[in-house]
Amino acid sequence: MVVTSQLIDGRFQLETLASSGGMGSVYRARDLTTGAPVAVKLLLEEDADSVARFARETMILAAMAHPAIVRHVAHGHSAPGRPYLVMAWLDGEEVAADSGVHHLGHVAGCIAVLLDARAAGCLIDDRPSPGPAAALIDDMTAGGSV
Repeated sequence: MVVTSQLIDGRFQLETLASSGGMGSVYRARDLTTGAPVAVKLLLEEDADSVARFARETMILAAMAHPAIVRHVAHGHSAPGRPYLVMAWLDGEEVAADSGVHHLGHVAGCIAVLLDARAAGCLIDDRPSPGPAAALIDDMTAGGSV
């Protein structure tokens, strides 16, 4: 169990739970080295597949720098050995999934990141059946048209 006052790696003081999903929980935390707010993602399930996916996510984020993608701060394993990923904290608005609010700027940013990741050879689609999005990205990046 994670306690919100927990100190991760002697540097990141957890403050509040921001979100929790299928793979991990994200906490708003304080970087005690810089004083900056950060987001700390802790892996929930520690089976081999989850650990491998989390490690890929961490390595890809650490290697990328893009204005439309959150900045990697640090990563490692907490005292009990749980993998963690620390990113810059981004203040923003909460939007309910069923609100009908569409953020065209966010969508454009996501597309830019996908295209840059594809161009850098960092786009991973590990779903059993990639679906139409993979073909669309291939079409958008074919022949250097991006």
